[in-house]
Amino acid sequence: MGRAFLGAVLVCLGGMVTMPIHGWTFLQSPKLILVAAGLLLLLSGRVVARQAVAADDPVSHIEGLWRDGRRSAAHAAVDSLLPLSRAGQDTLLSGRLLVLRGLMHTAIGNGGQGEAPLHEGLSLVRAAGDAKWEMIALRWYGVALGQNLKEQESRQAYQDLLDLAQSERDPGQEAWAESGLAYQARRSGQLLAARDGYQRAVALFRKADNARGELFALNGLGNVLNWLSDYDGARRCYQETLTTSRRIGAAFTEALAANNLGTLNFALGDPGEALANFRRAHELQLQDGNLREAIGAAHNIAICLTYLGEYDQSLDLLDETVGICRERGYRELEYAALTQRGLVLTQQNRLSQAEAVFADLQAWPEAMPDTRLLEAILGHANVLSIQQRNVESLALLRKHAPAARACSDSGLRLAYLARLGRQFNRTGRPRQALGPLLAVAAEADSLQLDDPLLLSLMEAGSAYRELAQPDSAVVYYRRAATVWERERQVPLDPVWRERRGVAGKTIYTELAALVLAGAATAGPAVEPVATAYGLLQRFKARTLLERMSGPGDVSLSGTPAATLPELQQVLLAGDEVLLDFFTGRRQSYLFVVTRESLAVHELPAANDLDGKIGLYRDLVLSADSNSFGAALVDST
Repeated sequence: MGRAFLGAVLVCLGGMVTMPIHGWTFLQSPKLILVAAGLLLLLSGRVVARQAVAADDPVSHIEGLWRDGRRSAAHAAVDSLLPLSRAGQDTLLSGRLLVLRGLMHTAIGNGGQGEAPLHEGLSLVRAAGDAKWEMIALRWYGVALGQNLKEQESRQAYQDLLDLAQSERDPGQEAWAESGLAYQARRSGQLLAARDGYQRAVALFRKADNARGELFALNGLGNVLNWLSDYDGARRCYQETLTTSRRIGAAFTEALAANNLGTLNFALGDPGEALANFRRAHELQLQDGNLREAIGAAHNIAICLTYLGEYDQSLDLLDETVGICRERGYRELEYAALTQRGLVLTQQNRLSQAEAVFADLQAWPEAMPDTRLLEAILGHANVLSIQQRNVESLALLRKHAPAARACSDSGLRLAYLARLGRQFNRTGRPRQALGPLLAVAAEADSLQLDDPLLLSLMEAGSAYRELAQPDSAVVYYRRAATVWERERQVPLDPVWRERRGVAGKTIYTELAALVLAGAATAGPAVEPVATAYGLLQRFKARTLLERMSGPGDVSLSGTPAATLPELQQVLLAGDEVLLDFFTGRRQSYLFVVTRESLAVHELPAANDLDGKIGLYRDLVLSADSNSFGAALVDST
């Protein structure tokens, strides 16, 4: 997801993105649902090629029923006419009716029932030489195949449509083909190809004077730009979609844009504004009668409420969503809501309840798409890891390795492999950890997926440190620091930067430990203490600068706000001592700085120091202390 499209499960209608939850640590991601118009509802399921069918009374009549929302009547008409057309050996009419039957199922997200009639109908209209209906069939056949996770076949259908549309000089159908191919490119992690495809689709829709199609392509383009970290470009796409949708009365695409603008605002550190966007999307989808898409927006609302600390409200909304899904038979959406419920319970530290939710999801009576199942598995493995049940967590991950490695979502698959490597590390098997971790680092880097990249680099550094290969460990921790600094730039709000940036404390304290242990590539060997201090000062200075600067872009130069020579030669008086304290996952450090010297004392890890730090604060702030005590606590 671009450099780090902060994943919670925000729903971009029709596609998924990943975000963080428990303690906002890296790769603990609830999923914000981004709505990617390419696969779920290319035309909100109601507009069925009016120009192509206008001259055919039976077909035109059925299209009119569907367009007016009389879906049962439309299906009944197809069911009554199709046997007659077959009996009369009217191949062309039979083909068109079959395409309509498949299209109507697929347009409401039911590609399982839509694929077969579309396949048969495509063969019949192709044999009859009806190029217009062949293009209609190919377009929706590609959608149905995609819904059924037949990615390669879906791409081929869109490519066939593109070739035919170009030969027929039909820019409108060519645009749909480009949109479908762009969507599939995004699904496989080819973000630059997806961007270029959506840009071609936008231009073709404009040429064809198809405003609604253009809105879908703009929405898809915005999603890809979002993943590529072109946030200004994504915002422009969503805003243009909003403006045009309101002007032409296209509530569905307005809702898509409002939802996806919410994911952007969420990523940039404004969950309050994102919440307003998602509520608007939810309202529009309900008004337009799109209950399934309204559930997606409700899912995102629940995530925002969680990030805003409104856990009970989030759980209430998710419970309501589960009830609606059960009533309507939306089993996959129910599964997603229950998964999110488990993530919220994890955030509340209600770990036994969260574990029960994730265990139940893995025993689900129906088969779920590999992406859904893997989200639940990762949630379960995370809960076990938080409870220090690392052997169980590793066993769970290894049990589902074949399904995970075959997962169609590259970001989720890499997240699994990175977590697998992490659990190998936590169970004392660093050599086994390196296989999946180095594979993730290479692929995630090429796909610009910073969340799994960051975790894999950190864990690879940890593995090399345990294997007594400090030089290799330093290389990977330095790469992790580069990714972390890039990722931390995304949220504009300082508080969100700190929540997103908690991995930095581990990276920099591990680097400091390696420097102090004498890793040859870590810095000047003659002054390891000064090198380590400089690394940790850079980390601390960034946070302080961000807090001082407030919301907005903050760039930190290559050196801390005050270098060691500046501290010793300019800022410290002759009788002053600076105590600088840094806590880490494995160890903490206390640096003692005077005008003439620099010393370091290694202390226990942060968790082991909690009681001692509390005692220190109590002593300094005791009733007998003076105002100096309060000042001392504030300064440390």
